[in-house]
Amino acid sequence: MSEIINKNQLKDLAKEIVLEIKRQEKKSKKVTQKDWRLRNTKLLLTKYIFLKKHCLEITEDLNEYENVVFEPEELNLRALMKYKAKTKKLLDYFDTVWGSYKAYCVEKGGSVERRCKVLEKLYILQKTMKYVDIAELFNVDESTIRRDEKKATSELSVFLFGVDALEDLVDAIFMP
Repeated sequence: MSEIINKNQLKDLAKEIVLEIKRQEKKSKKVTQKDWRLRNTKLLLTKYIFLKKHCLEITEDLNEYENVVFEPEELNLRALMKYKAKTKKLLDYFDTVWGSYKAYCVEKGGSVERRCKVLEKLYILQKTMKYVDIAELFNVDESTIRRDEKKATSELSVFLFGVDALEDLVDAIFMP
């Protein structure tokens, strides 16, 4: 038996389909934004020591080139110095935020403090450690250390990116 759809039913169906497509697009966009922030936090952590070393040289370079009169062909050098200065500002900001995050974790104590120490030992200290060594140090399973790393990275993202990262964290906890 075939059913005939009238114009009003067709309009309602089309409206529902369009609304569902918009909901899916919005959800997809939100996931993409969330991934971007978390990936950048993770990228910043993984490259922290390298960037820190790079920034030590920046101050010397900036002082050296500060008094140079730039010729048009030297504009590339000026652009390069701007990138270096931006990197230094980013790391200065990160160091400030890291200090706040670390103080928060110490105040909370327990597993929160351990999560902070896990990130510190994996990425921040000059002599980083492996997951298995950190697990042994804290007398927990390696999977606990990996969970701690993931949760601490999300928490640090909130400190770095504010409300947007907080929304991502809430979604991750309450919206499976």
